[in-house]
Amino acid sequence: MRSAFPTYYSTILDPFADMVGEAIRYLNQLKPPQSPSASGTPGYLGNDPTGPHYGNVTKAQLGENMASVAEVLQDAADLFRGMPNWNHPLVMPNVIPPANTAAIISAMMTQVFSPNIIEGEYSWDVERTEMETSAILADLIGWPTDEAGGLFTFGGSGCYFYGIKYALTSCLGMDSRCNGIRTDAKVLVSQQGHYCKQNSTDWTGLGMNNYIEIDTDDATNAMDFNHLEEVVRSFHFSGTPIAAIVCTMGTTDAFAVDPIDKVRTLVDELYPLEKHPDGVGRPLIYADAVIGWSWLTFKGYDFAANPLGFAPEVLCEIKKNYEAISKVVYADAIGCDFHKTGWATYNCSVVMVRSLHKFQELLSRPGSAYLQARTCYNPGLYTLEVSRSGSYSMAAWATLKFMGYF
Repeated sequence: MRSAFPTYYSTILDPFADMVGEAIRYLNQLKPPQSPSASGTPGYLGNDPTGPHYGNVTKAQLGENMASVAEVLQDAADLFRGMPNWNHPLVMPNVIPPANTAAIISAMMTQVFSPNIIEGEYSWDVERTEMETSAILADLIGWPTDEAGGLFTFGGSGCYFYGIKYALTSCLGMDSRCNGIRTDAKVLVSQQGHYCKQNSTDWTGLGMNNYIEIDTDDATNAMDFNHLEEVVRSFHFSGTPIAAIVCTMGTTDAFAVDPIDKVRTLVDELYPLEKHPDGVGRPLIYADAVIGWSWLTFKGYDFAANPLGFAPEVLCEIKKNYEAISKVVYADAIGCDFHKTGWATYNCSVVMVRSLHKFQELLSRPGSAYLQARTCYNPGLYTLEVSRSGSYSMAAWATLKFMGYF
């Protein structure tokens, strides 16, 4: 049994690296031949699109004896047979790009020693990958890097969930955390907004009847600002709290970008900071930028000189998209998916907040007997998750280190 675990000491006889290589070789055998004339269905691993096969799952039983690692790895690789090969040009999935090599291997490294980025003692310098990635993103957004911060979580829905929880606590006050949501605060989001608007209002206890859909423009699919303003002013006049206004910064299909700059102007007009210095009663602006965030990497690109030589019509679209997405700087919180337009492993998402101190202050909990603040960065005191895999932040960090600007 001891041979089934990586050794805790250095030795050239540890077979772990060879086993990893063997597992990858099993997977490689499922890839189609390179020849463009290959027959069958090369877009599916193992040339077998007949599955999935769930018929006998309820008959699974624990084996009488240990199996060999090689046998288990071969069986594991066979589970991929018939799966769509996201890397193949004949497969067009819903924003599931191929993951880059640096992200895959870096994320895999965390599986060996299991760093938990809940706090420093459990992860040591692996925790830096969350902080450094957040600083890079904050700089791309245009936020002060010493004030903003980010938390890696379970996908874009996790980012959205954090955003709504942050908004509810900010708008309704700390009492809402202790005694529960007792006010029908509203979440405003466009008709084109992601369906996790239902998940988040449901699971936070606010209730799905309390998200309000804003009309969208037929030509652009973006939020109709006139309708939004009408709804916001109506709720403001009646004294109904608006916890969050969600601006979708790049929808999955039409890449609609909501007018977040106008939303910021409206919020600042109706809910000035001098009357809401602690945020209570003031709507929080959440930018669902899980698709669009990556256009921020064109920050600083010389569109006039065009050093990468983009065709004029392409350059025009790049510039237009960058300028639209760059307005996320007006948000209070932003969701970004690296596993979508960041070419990282699945899943890999980070929610960014303009003021990390405020976020920590609003959502911190008392420490536990075994989780103590022995280092200067202890997100486990305010995150939803207590077990936080370092694979998310490691994959994103490796992607940014590997790709850079150009």
